[in-house]
Amino acid sequence: MASRSDHGVSRLSTLSVTPAREMDSQRGSDGPGPLSGERDDDKNDDTEEEVEDIICAIDRRGQYLGCSVYIEVEQKLSLMEDITFPGPAFISTLLTQINPTILLYASRMDDSLDDSIKGSEDEQTTPYRISIRPGVEFGYEAAKYKLASLKVGNGCIIPHTPQEDLEILGLEMDGEQNRQENLVRLAAWINISNKVSVGCSGSILAYLQRKKAVEYLPGDPRATTACVAVVEMFSLKDTMFINRDTICSLQIFEDEGHPNFHMQGKGGRGKEGLSLFGILNSTRTKTGYFMLKQWFLRPSLSLPLLQQRHNAVACFLRSQNAHVAAAIGKSLTRIKNIPKVLAALRKGKAKASEWTSILQFSYHCLKIRSLIHELDDNTHLGILIKAQETFDISRLQNVGLLVDNTIDFEDSANQHRVVVKPNIDERLDNLRRTYSGLDSLLCDAARQVAADLPEDVAAILNVVYFPQLGYLIVISADPQTGESNYVGDGWEFQFSTATSFYYKNPQMREMDEYLGDMYGLICDREIELVYELQVEVLKHEDVLIASSHVLSELDCLLSLAEGAAKYKYCHPLMTEENIIEIKRGRLIEKKSRHPLQEQCVSAFIENDAVIHGGVGRSEGVESSEGNSSHENDNSPSMLLLTGPNYSGKSVYLKQVSIAVIVYMAHIGSFVPAVHATIGLTDKILTRIQTRESASRIESAFVIDIQQIALSLHLATRRSLLIIDEFGKGTDVNDGAGLACGVFEHLLNRGVERPKVVAATHFHEIFENGYLTQHPNLFFAHMKILLDDSAEEVSDQITYLYKLEAGRSTSSFGTCCAALNGIDATIVSRAEDLILLAARGEDLTLACLILSDSEKMELEQAEKIAREFLTWDFWKDTEEGGEGKDMRAKLQELLSMAGEY
Repeated sequence: MASRSDHGVSRLSTLSVTPAREMDSQRGSDGPGPLSGERDDDKNDDTEEEVEDIICAIDRRGQYLGCSVYIEVEQKLSLMEDITFPGPAFISTLLTQINPTILLYASRMDDSLDDSIKGSEDEQTTPYRISIRPGVEFGYEAAKYKLASLKVGNGCIIPHTPQEDLEILGLEMDGEQNRQENLVRLAAWINISNKVSVGCSGSILAYLQRKKAVEYLPGDPRATTACVAVVEMFSLKDTMFINRDTICSLQIFEDEGHPNFHMQGKGGRGKEGLSLFGILNSTRTKTGYFMLKQWFLRPSLSLPLLQQRHNAVACFLRSQNAHVAAAIGKSLTRIKNIPKVLAALRKGKAKASEWTSILQFSYHCLKIRSLIHELDDNTHLGILIKAQETFDISRLQNVGLLVDNTIDFEDSANQHRVVVKPNIDERLDNLRRTYSGLDSLLCDAARQVAADLPEDVAAILNVVYFPQLGYLIVISADPQTGESNYVGDGWEFQFSTATSFYYKNPQMREMDEYLGDMYGLICDREIELVYELQVEVLKHEDVLIASSHVLSELDCLLSLAEGAAKYKYCHPLMTEENIIEIKRGRLIEKKSRHPLQEQCVSAFIENDAVIHGGVGRSEGVESSEGNSSHENDNSPSMLLLTGPNYSGKSVYLKQVSIAVIVYMAHIGSFVPAVHATIGLTDKILTRIQTRESASRIESAFVIDIQQIALSLHLATRRSLLIIDEFGKGTDVNDGAGLACGVFEHLLNRGVERPKVVAATHFHEIFENGYLTQHPNLFFAHMKILLDDSAEEVSDQITYLYKLEAGRSTSSFGTCCAALNGIDATIVSRAEDLILLAARGEDLTLACLILSDSEKMELEQAEKIAREFLTWDFWKDTEEGGEGKDMRAKLQELLSMAGEY
């Protein structure tokens, strides 16, 4: 018996543990919500990210445009203030800033808006999925009551009733009085007078309900959950206007596809290429990455906010704060995507890795809070104030203790599920003690069963336990026949394997009833305890979400500080005055640089810039009375660049506008300059790059015209316009006339004139006096060195890339052509024609003048022709030449032509 018992114990160790894991994995799909899908795989936690949808709904009613946005991971519904529709191009800009994954819009919207919504890129698909919905889903009244019925902050579980419309979304319907109370409560969240945006929110709620209906079975309470935890308003009033043309032209973002074809496209694992975002992004957290991208997509016009960001970056750059910044950065690397973790808790899909993330988040929040206090000169640091107000020490400690005292992370990793620590629940501890003594219990049961059996049968008998199957007698199979070696009275066959047969007898059933499914009971009790923990942690969801936002902002500021330290950027001076000023001082040279160009060249030539916009009508009155000393009517508002091709004009245009001065300053970054004074700029409008596509039924010139038309329509005195070689692509006279007309129109706006930096090769508008002198017009050119004695055209010019006052008289296109491999004869001919045109001569007549070689060739041809005309064919025939002499004469004539 002893040998049989030992054998039984060894078999138990192999048959009761491995199946337990199998059964546990099966329980994950059938078990209750709080712990469904418990299998933990930390290795794939970061690489296999679920898509976090951002749902955007857009609608237009009359002259008003509305928009609502839902961020799934944060369960936040944001409504935009209704605005007067500025034109189709604005929709493209709005979608660029929101960057949605799903777009909903009403079927009644004008077809002319399709290009703005569906895009006109070269990609075969848009960066978001488009769903055209019936206009009834965007109704104001229904949407208003849907919003009013949301139970925000109460777990979002809303009962389902069979009524139509409101009830199909799982919302309340409590009578007229309750409706009015709900509307009053709703008015505290949003401005319900924004009817178009409220209608858009109704479309989003309808979409969420359809999605829930697909994900869950009928009758599941989660199918009626309106997943909205926060409702708020957002406005574009304090956001700089930048469109796709600006972002593309100035390389704000530059996506590089994955080298593997299967990883390309939407959802692929590409990377950021050489772009402004790419060189400034060194965020450690996922939420910090998303927030920094939003800063880049939505530059701020709030002067206090920008000053707070600049001051924070300056604080982190101080040498005495370097060790604190490094410690904060190290802690940030341990912070996971908490909104996503909390979303997993709400869905009941939290794995051990999620609980680890919450524990680490609580610990590092408190650690970072204390580190921020160690920063030198942090008295007026905005991020410190936010951390003090947001990081609730007692609540964060409570969350950390709850998780740490409940979850056994070591056993969870070993068992691939969430395991509760000992001494948390007496019932669970008793079950575990019984389960741990199961080996000896099975040995005793095997002895009792074998006592009444023949000795040869007792030697091959065993008793094992399977989770969910209970206790079983095991008899080995006969290797000859494959049948069971023994079947006792009252034994009920369960299943068999290649080597064993499994049975139940009354004693095994008695053990099932008395002991039960031990492993299942343990798992079920742990599920209950983890659910209780989940409920307690979600009570602190507000402080966890708020703390995550503060840490994301801190991550962004550290990232900008690291970029400023790495590339030696300076603190810009932000002002309400309408000015961009980077100039030389008496003691120090104050110059600006291009952050991307200097990464690609061995040496970058720095240049200055000074440009003022109009003072405005109200400020113009103060200026005339002498109250405004910085802005005046004679300040340059338009900088017009001329100069050779290849001399750096386009780089300078980008440098002055976004990449160095205005754009970086308005996201809160330091700028590539020694000194910079930047006035608030509401829009950056560009005509730099022509984005042609087979899907656009316009020529390159028409696209350029559309860009200029949009710029003229949207420009205000605080706008910055960048115009590079406008007018190309059509007749030179038409192009020059259009360019001149645009420049004059912008200058003649008076005190409402915008800031303009333009480059042109139309020298005739200056030489012929088409563009008259203006006190706010400043000419500049890129300096070069000319060497007329050089034999090769390519050696006649040296580019210095230095900005100087005054105009250039030539674009030196032939030198650029020679430098880039155009044949010397072509270049020489082009120079001759350019010289003739410069003299004002008729190029048609000039083309009739022959060179010496052409004259000699023409004279020889004339001589041969005259010789041929002197022949008398009839006479030669009558004298009997009969063609032979004729052929000889022709050969002689042709030989003369060959000599020439």
